[in-house]
Amino acid sequence: MSKRFAGVLLVVFALIFSATSLVLAADDDTLTVAIVRDPDTLDIQRTTWVDAANDVLYDSLVRQGPDGKLYPGLATSWELSEDGKTWTFKLRKGVKFHNGEPFNAYAVKATFDRMLAPETASPVTYMLGDFIKSIEVVDEYTVQLHYEKPFPSLVNSGATTGFLAIYPPKYLEEKGNDFGQFPIGTGPVKFVEHVRGSHILFERNDDYNWGPAYAENQGPLKFKYLKMRIIPDDSTRVMELERGNVDILYGTPPQDVERLKNEGFKIYKAPENGITYWGFNVKKWPFTDPRVRKALAKAIDRQPMIDFALEGLAEPIYGPLPRNIWSYSEEIENRAKELYGYNPEESRRMLNEAGWKDTNGDGILEKDGKNLEFELWVRNIPDEQRVGQIIQAMVAEVGAKVNLKVVEDAAYREGMANGAQDTILWAYGWFDPEILGNMFKTGFSNRTWYSSPELDALIDAGATEVDREKRKEIYHEIQNHLVDACPWVPLYLKQQVFAVNPKIKGFTMNPFRWEQLELADVEF
Repeated sequence: MSKRFAGVLLVVFALIFSATSLVLAADDDTLTVAIVRDPDTLDIQRTTWVDAANDVLYDSLVRQGPDGKLYPGLATSWELSEDGKTWTFKLRKGVKFHNGEPFNAYAVKATFDRMLAPETASPVTYMLGDFIKSIEVVDEYTVQLHYEKPFPSLVNSGATTGFLAIYPPKYLEEKGNDFGQFPIGTGPVKFVEHVRGSHILFERNDDYNWGPAYAENQGPLKFKYLKMRIIPDDSTRVMELERGNVDILYGTPPQDVERLKNEGFKIYKAPENGITYWGFNVKKWPFTDPRVRKALAKAIDRQPMIDFALEGLAEPIYGPLPRNIWSYSEEIENRAKELYGYNPEESRRMLNEAGWKDTNGDGILEKDGKNLEFELWVRNIPDEQRVGQIIQAMVAEVGAKVNLKVVEDAAYREGMANGAQDTILWAYGWFDPEILGNMFKTGFSNRTWYSSPELDALIDAGATEVDREKRKEIYHEIQNHLVDACPWVPLYLKQQVFAVNPKIKGFTMNPFRWEQLELADVEF
């Protein structure tokens, strides 16, 4: 590590901690969870990101337990036809929406029809698959999804997530586009209020008795209210936990984990279901040139990010998929590491060969009269900003100038969708390798804006192949294609960390849920 880079780290990571005594909250009727982001909407068909705040109201057709196995949710059973083109779901009887409407096959059809309607303009229609043809009500508690081509991954991904939450049809028709302001589902809590920038309040659904089979409690929650406080600032979230104003800290800042543990808080960890990456907008100069992308990839040392920005709560990754998504390949991971492992000397040589020279001695490479200078977007999240600063320092070592731009979450997503970014620090989370198709198929990609006809053909083949081993081989081809194209630099698989007040009992993490938060057995 150069003296120049080490000096940057000393400036970036000078942290001052203050000891705070542990105080227990007094209100045992309300479970308070601190979250980082205010959801854009509680209408999941209109959002691009599901987490604890907009998922807890709803149940999924199929549940994935902490052991990774599939369990009944709103569907008691599911079956794929031999040709892979029809999914049949047998639905749970006796379930009611929060407003008393019955849950049945008609509700499933109405929900998915709305999702597919052009006027809905849902950004997550692809969760139902690219080739869906129709939704058929077979009887009151049997529904079939018919596809033009096989779609084997539905149950392993979309059907287990909040993205395919079921809505009450009559209420949905009444509320229309206002549904997200007054949402109703079948989940363990009912919506009370959403105060932007402050909190979301939910009340226990006392009629709930269809909880997850893997939990001890399948009935109503053991507390009356769930309050999700929106606290973007790391230090404020931690302080509120220590003061007893928060019971569960979602997304615990890495630098505070050991201190909170020493203060008596319970610490829970599990790998996230996706990776964090540095993405290039391949439609914008200079990233239209793959030589620049590959050279900059070799300028990145992941270990300082993990050690200094994340306090060791991550593991480095070089390939497109983490080890906890099936079809991960150690061979591909090693190949990507060999191609793009940290080698600043090789990075500088590759940039020089691509025509980039420092002609005026200012340390910044130029070509055709332009500096190798670009923006890196990061969100207003401290550990992400620290990672951004490390990237900034590292690429400066090879002659590139990075300007960090801190962007608020909503503007971040809108900007990416419009291709406004030069580069981004971003992450994906999913449970199936089809995430690579969702990110890189033509017409879908709005992170790196990379796609190709060859890759499109592989993505379609992977999405429609019923045989799991053949499908795995196709996704290995997709991963190798992305390694060769280098539209991004995979960085690390992060640990999700919860800090929990010691008076809370029955808390468990589920690494196969978006929010990883299981509430069924929680009590004071």
